[in-house]
Amino acid sequence: MSDFTNELIRLGELREKGLISQEEFEAGKAKLFNEAQAAGKGGAESSGPPPIAPPQIPAQPTMVIPPRAPPQAPPGPAAHKVDDIPPGIKGWSWGAFLWNWIWAIFNNTWIGLLALVPGVNLVMVFVLGAKGREWAWKNKRWDSVEHFNRVQRKWSVWGIGLVLFSLLLSGLIIISSMFFMASAGSKFSGFSVPSGMDTVDTPAQSDESVQTAPLPEEIAPDAMENADMATPAIAEDAMPAETIVEDTASEDPGAQDAGEAQAQQQAELARIRAEADAAKAEAAKAKKDALKAEKALAEQRRLQEEERLAQEQAAQEAQMECPYSRAQPLTCSSRQGQPAYCDWNFQACGNPKLSKKESKTTCDGKVSTDRENNQLIVVDGCRAKFVPQQY
Repeated sequence: MSDFTNELIRLGELREKGLISQEEFEAGKAKLFNEAQAAGKGGAESSGPPPIAPPQIPAQPTMVIPPRAPPQAPPGPAAHKVDDIPPGIKGWSWGAFLWNWIWAIFNNTWIGLLALVPGVNLVMVFVLGAKGREWAWKNKRWDSVEHFNRVQRKWSVWGIGLVLFSLLLSGLIIISSMFFMASAGSKFSGFSVPSGMDTVDTPAQSDESVQTAPLPEEIAPDAMENADMATPAIAEDAMPAETIVEDTASEDPGAQDAGEAQAQQQAELARIRAEADAAKAEAAKAKKDALKAEKALAEQRRLQEEERLAQEQAAQEAQMECPYSRAQPLTCSSRQGQPAYCDWNFQACGNPKLSKKESKTTCDGKVSTDRENNQLIVVDGCRAKFVPQQY
């Protein structure tokens, strides 16, 4: 290979590496052509000077140019974060604060079950109130922000209503208890021992009378002589206390008053027990009403979920494309006189239209539809191709 060719190849390599520009490459190439022509003329003349060698371009160190990264396309409108929260979602949730773990179950916020842990629930209810709306928006599918706010507003209304009802019920129970205690205290404080019972000697008083009796040595001699006469009196004094009480009660009218007071006391106690039982029955009824309200709320949530699923299914069916067209019709054939049942999506394709008859017999009056089961029915040997009515 000649020097001209080598030099031209070297200039091309330097240009590709970026060490020389396009203008320098063209100038070097023109110079090489001029020198080659001059060398050709000089070779024809024997007496001419020897060819001049082309100037040697000093080799330059090779520079490594790093590859450029391809430009990144700006993020489109769909490249948004999944956890972005639209306006109107953040805020305090009374439903999550008051219903706590019940609200967490229905809103798929399972961290709210920590409200069942003693000690943790004192903090968790406030965390649910502050962050509950954001967690509910992320953890559950909602049709729109309006749908979300409408559901959370119902939770808040039910929660506040339950708190007001509980406070009212507690106040009624406390007031009733205080009234019953005051009434019972006044009845007991007004009870007194009848005056007739003060004259009855108790066993203790009998003992004192026995201890304070004079000793036999202190009895006068005359009394000793009449000991036989005093014996019946002593025997009479030694009668049992119960007999004395009975005799006194039968003779003293104060005992009858004591019996009446005791009967009144028992009647009052029976009335207090009856009122306490009535208060317990009212509390049980209030609890039953609260459970009924909770069941009604759960049923409402279930109906809303079923309605949402039905709407989604209707939207999906509305977006379905009809698989049949003029190029791809549906062929439905009745053979050997047996009816043929062919599937036809009336919601996506609309009503069918006979495109081409393939049987020898006529198909008039032999084609019917069953929209409930999405079927096209062909009878009596009719064979034809069907397309949507818009074709």
